[in-house]
Amino acid sequence: MNIKENILLAPYTVFNIGGPADFFCEVKNKEELVEVLDWARDNKTPFFIMGAGSNLLVSDDGFRGLAIKMSSQNIDLLGENKIFVAAGVSMARAVNFSIEKGFGGFEWGVGIPGTVGGAVFGNAGCFGGEMKDAVDSVSILERKIFELPNDACEFAYRHSVFKRHPEWIILGATLNFFPGDKEKSRAKVLEYTKKRTASQDIGEKCAGCIFKNPKQDLAAGYLIDKVGLKGAKIGGAMVSGKHANYIVNTGGATARDVKELIMVIKDEVKKVNGILMEEEIRII
Repeated sequence: MNIKENILLAPYTVFNIGGPADFFCEVKNKEELVEVLDWARDNKTPFFIMGAGSNLLVSDDGFRGLAIKMSSQNIDLLGENKIFVAAGVSMARAVNFSIEKGFGGFEWGVGIPGTVGGAVFGNAGCFGGEMKDAVDSVSILERKIFELPNDACEFAYRHSVFKRHPEWIILGATLNFFPGDKEKSRAKVLEYTKKRTASQDIGEKCAGCIFKNPKQDLAAGYLIDKVGLKGAKIGGAMVSGKHANYIVNTGGATARDVKELIMVIKDEVKKVNGILMEEEIRII
């Protein structure tokens, strides 16, 4: 167990924003996780779990406690149509693994920038798919390890039971697929990647969608665009010119800049459309 002190969290987030955590530890397996959680409890230290740092905004003041980065990377073939994927595995790697094993139905996951653990936590989705469609069960640690079946995960639009139970730490998920065609799956992945590149700020310091869509057929980005906020800027934070539901760190942005820009967006959309926008991004 290697617990470091006073570690700046900005480099561990896609936004590249955030002050220092009092303590920081990167864990690569469940044994290391159990050990560091025991340390946190023994020392009465608050903690939070992070993956790839996408869909996350960390305060400029940092975090008064322990930040635990999940870096577990194992993927195990369980049967004809199932794989177990550790929480720290990137969605892109999980998609590629499923295709190489001849599975179909998970191609949409290439559009999710974070890890499997984070995707399960928020029931991430794009291109018509969501994690609830692939998850068979989720492996959880809360002093002891237990399995939670799909129907107990309370999956809904960008929601899961794990948001109500922060003490339940996602170790990984068993994903269920159907037999696929490798070439057709690769073609789908290429198509989705091109769409994503054309419409999103790939490679920029951007944490993904800031707001949930108010309705299934009413996109947050559309509402933000219609009130004329594309390109709006506060400090180093700017509403993307490509995708209005994205905020980009153009250089030197602070969490305060982003939060102020979020409030401007919420106020303007509420004033013009009477709709109260709800954040999708996780704010620490």
